[in-house]
Amino acid sequence: MSYFRNKIRAVNLVELIVVIVLLGILSSISLPRLFSLTSSAYASSLARLKGSLATGAAVVNAEARLQGLESRRNLAFDIDGDNITDFPIHSGHPAVANDCEIFLGGLQRWIQMDLPTTCVAGQAVGTKWRGVLAWNTFHFMPAEFDSISEDCFVSYREATSSGDDGFARGTPLDSIRVTLVTSGC
Repeated sequence: MSYFRNKIRAVNLVELIVVIVLLGILSSISLPRLFSLTSSAYASSLARLKGSLATGAAVVNAEARLQGLESRRNLAFDIDGDNITDFPIHSGHPAVANDCEIFLGGLQRWIQMDLPTTCVAGQAVGTKWRGVLAWNTFHFMPAEFDSISEDCFVSYREATSSGDDGFARGTPLDSIRVTLVTSGC
């Protein structure tokens, strides 16, 4: 009788080892796919934000053109006609204006996304997004990322003018730039 009982325990132990090995194999196959899905989700969110920034800036530019303001720099702009300045524009596009609070406050008026609205030391941190100000450029990244060096971000760079080096402010050279980088997502 004890021989039979020991044989059953041995079979159960072998079965347990086989199950553990199979679980290890399955997890080694499924974990990379899970990380790939996460990476895809970050890239999709950033692509959506890029589209929102570009579309919102185009709408602001169209309104600025209607008001004859497309060639003005750092102009207080009222997009909704309530006689309250909503955000600054430069060459008819929303300006970063080297001010995190002003840019994020105005941003809420020209795109509809859940983005951070307050800044501390030039950085904005929200539940889904993080933002970093770099002179005339604002970089957005998922909240789980700490820096643009991780290559998972979208940047909004305001329109530049000749003389944007701090000297004579001149004529517009180009429009805004919205750049998407997802190689590190």
